[in-house]
Amino acid sequence: MDATSEGVFYEVLAELMAADGHPPMDRATLKQTVLQDVIAKAKPCNTRRAKASRRRAGNVDAVLSGAEYPSIVEDTFCRHFPTTYRFIRDANKDGWEHQNVIRLLSMRESDLVIHRVARGLMSRQSGLVLTLHDSIFSPADSIHHAEREFREAFAERKIKMQLKIE
Repeated sequence: MDATSEGVFYEVLAELMAADGHPPMDRATLKQTVLQDVIAKAKPCNTRRAKASRRRAGNVDAVLSGAEYPSIVEDTFCRHFPTTYRFIRDANKDGWEHQNVIRLLSMRESDLVIHRVARGLMSRQSGLVLTLHDSIFSPADSIHHAEREFREAFAERKIKMQLKIE
């Protein structure tokens, strides 16, 4: 959890993969692969393309098998973070409902950014507040207000997180 809240989770995972003997992976690729192979991994026969193909072929047996593709990132994540991995797999019904965790994270993110941080900014200042996913865009002279709102929102939720201010 510390690696996540400190913003270095992908670097830690890359080190664990290297220690397990896997080839290096750059941060952007590793982040995308965690999303694809861990957080939102679908059963191959549960994709739109596979469903359409099964319908055309009348192959009901493929629906029941649910065989999955191998992933060194998933294997490393599972080995080193088994409780988190099991939570994700349980929430996603072992890949049959692979979008569940993504939806949950999206709802929590919008609750924090839109309903708490942006609303707080709008009540304290006049002017435009623009949000995008987990970000607030603000005029340079208002950045300290946005930073304060994020820090207060994190504290209210007892979350320790790093802010990236650009």
